[in-house]
Amino acid sequence: MEINLLFHPSNERSILPPLTSCLLIEKERVMATFTTNDNVTLYYEDHGSGLPIVFVNGWNMSLRWWHKQIPVLTQKYRVITFDIRGIGLSEKATHGYRLSRLTHDLHELLNALNLSDVLLVGWSLGVHLVFSYLELFGADRVRGLVLIDQSPCNINSQGWNLGAGNREQLVPLSTMLANDIGQIVPMMFVQPRGEEDTWMIPSLVQTSLPVEPAIDLHLEYLDQDWRDILPTITVPTLVVFGKQDHFFPWQAGSYIADHVVQGRFVLFEQSAHCPFYEEAVRFNQELLAFAASLA
Repeated sequence: MEINLLFHPSNERSILPPLTSCLLIEKERVMATFTTNDNVTLYYEDHGSGLPIVFVNGWNMSLRWWHKQIPVLTQKYRVITFDIRGIGLSEKATHGYRLSRLTHDLHELLNALNLSDVLLVGWSLGVHLVFSYLELFGADRVRGLVLIDQSPCNINSQGWNLGAGNREQLVPLSTMLANDIGQIVPMMFVQPRGEEDTWMIPSLVQTSLPVEPAIDLHLEYLDQDWRDILPTITVPTLVVFGKQDHFFPWQAGSYIADHVVQGRFVLFEQSAHCPFYEEAVRFNQELLAFAASLA
């Protein structure tokens, strides 16, 4: 598999949020692409050394959303972030916007970098990609999981009320957000964003999926039910949830932690859908402690 190093992506600066410890990141960061087996070019960044931590983004989110984690984690660990096909600096492919294909892209990334003993960190839709990866490829490469703000089953039904709502409510949301992705930002936070976060909406507008693939992917994501896979997950699993999440009740995270073999649940009282952003210091502390426990 071909890997191409990129030192100055042409449009990186326009979508890059302000970074702390920028010199550290620039010194140790590798920016590169690889080509999947269906001929799509995906962008990734590789920072630091040590236990590999691979971040898997949410729907329509680029790798830039992890910028509060990278300077801290790379002091002890190797951190890999990547843009899902069609998002960020990855190619806006004409095909492959299905969970199964995105899962295979993740598998190919781990293969391309020859990673093992990986700590997979999934956020929102990225949690479902982690579940899909484990179902399709097993946990041989995986040391542990961190799962952020996602229900195992999105649609509520008789006997299940830990999803985001009923399908009739959620389908119009898919279309609305795909056509105006900037509307998602206030939904993800407890407090309105300040001046330091003015990058968010322009970045989303510039780097998100085309409308039709975004809708198709979100509709497929809505219909997922991964409750049956939870008892088969045997690796240590940290489940993180914002208590004030506007999409899912926090009890969905507790449910996941209770139904995997080695689960632990951490609730962030002052966060909505982005505890890694709204309570970044505590989130980083929890992640570092969890990573250390895997040694």
